[in-house]
Amino acid sequence: MLVRFGNSSTLQFESLTPLHYTMKWWVIPFFLIQLSLSIEPGPLSLPTLLDITEISQLSSKWLTFGNIRYDVGRLLIDSSTVKSIQGQGAIWSKTDLSDNEWTIEYIFRTSGTTRDLTYSDINGLSLWLVDSDTFKTPHLNYDNFGGPHSYDGFQILVSNEGKPGVKIFNNDGSKPGSHKIKDSVGNCQFHFLDSSVPFTVRVSYSEKKKWFKVQVDNNLCFKTNKILLPKKSNFKFGITGKVAKASHETYEILGLKVWDHLTEDAIDDHGLLSDGDSDGDTATVVVTKPSEPTGPSQLRQSLLDRARKHREEEANKKKQGPQPSPPAKSHTPAGDMRDINSKLEKLESLVNLLQLDINRQQPQFVDFNQKQVSQKQTLDSISQSVTELKTTFTEQYTNLLSAVAQLNQKVIGEVREQHYGMQELSKKVDLLMANHKEVKYQYEQEKQDLRARTNDKRTAFMDTLISWILVPLVIILLFLLVIVYRLRHDIKHSKLL
Repeated sequence: MLVRFGNSSTLQFESLTPLHYTMKWWVIPFFLIQLSLSIEPGPLSLPTLLDITEISQLSSKWLTFGNIRYDVGRLLIDSSTVKSIQGQGAIWSKTDLSDNEWTIEYIFRTSGTTRDLTYSDINGLSLWLVDSDTFKTPHLNYDNFGGPHSYDGFQILVSNEGKPGVKIFNNDGSKPGSHKIKDSVGNCQFHFLDSSVPFTVRVSYSEKKKWFKVQVDNNLCFKTNKILLPKKSNFKFGITGKVAKASHETYEILGLKVWDHLTEDAIDDHGLLSDGDSDGDTATVVVTKPSEPTGPSQLRQSLLDRARKHREEEANKKKQGPQPSPPAKSHTPAGDMRDINSKLEKLESLVNLLQLDINRQQPQFVDFNQKQVSQKQTLDSISQSVTELKTTFTEQYTNLLSAVAQLNQKVIGEVREQHYGMQELSKKVDLLMANHKEVKYQYEQEKQDLRARTNDKRTAFMDTLISWILVPLVIILLFLLVIVYRLRHDIKHSKLL
């Protein structure tokens, strides 16, 4: 199977000999990889707006000014939060565009309606390509649809002033920029109000091919070979917008992509319009000014003009009646064989070219396979590390639970001991209080006794007298009684003898 890219950017397959059939499984992925690399935007592009949550996340590579804000996958420029007569917002890349071949593509949508045509001279959205040497961001006068008043470069303006659509302006910085359609180097008309469908504006440049091209939704808007940018020049690029305070229009920027080459969509002008209208009521009309040094050298028809001209020619032919057909060519076996031989020769040349391309790409395939093996080993190592880390986390968690349980038991034991000690201390305090009450009672009794003794001194004296006189007297009497008894006993005993 041979892979060939046609003009419609699709893959076509032609049958080859069985010798080449076995190569299809590694030829096709290579072309798919090359195709994906050509589609993937470069590092100068805006990140996917659905992957961020606030506009400050763009500050590493982008500068934002004025009334521009982030809202769920889009950047909005409106006048809802301003107090002046108009709201202006801008986003500029911090990195310069320095390649000799590039493609810039941005997607926008507007919420405006036909009522906003009243502010057609104020509302507008611009894509800028400005010489970085003369572009001083902090000192700009933002009165040109949110962009610089004077600039050296290009302004691709989407507005309804003059007529709705895209206007392309060029300035050398020696005079203020103009946004009148008569001063544009080219323009194309399409209606973007009252449409919920986003529009894609694409600007491409190639020094080698000598072209400067503007497309709207893959339809040719402007193309010239007379614009040649200076070599080794750096360009600042960005998007700005302006909305009148009384207008309800809001510009939504859904994406901005930059490639360092010409993309397939930039090379091909496809998507023919029917009768000047598309899904978004879009028409392409090229207006050029031969007197402008940066304009095209000749009038270039858009796809719509060529399609309309072709339909008019077909209609005129039908009106003029059938034309005599030219005599048919006779087919001979020799002629058929020559055709077959020529086709076989072309097929053989294609096979040889494919083989040469395969041989030339063989080192890349080997390097790609080695990188795949290395990446697989790295992934296996990461997977093993994750498994080990998971096991370590499990062990640490188990140890932590065990330590917490032990600490809990120890704390409970300490609490119980403290509780028992508090109970014993409470008992001792109660006993001490009881002893205190008893001592207090005894003190009161002693106090009362002392008071009674103090109040009755005479009684105390009599008691003392009795204790000192009567007691010895009683003792003496007892002594006398004992003596008398002994005497009587002795006398009685003597009588018996």
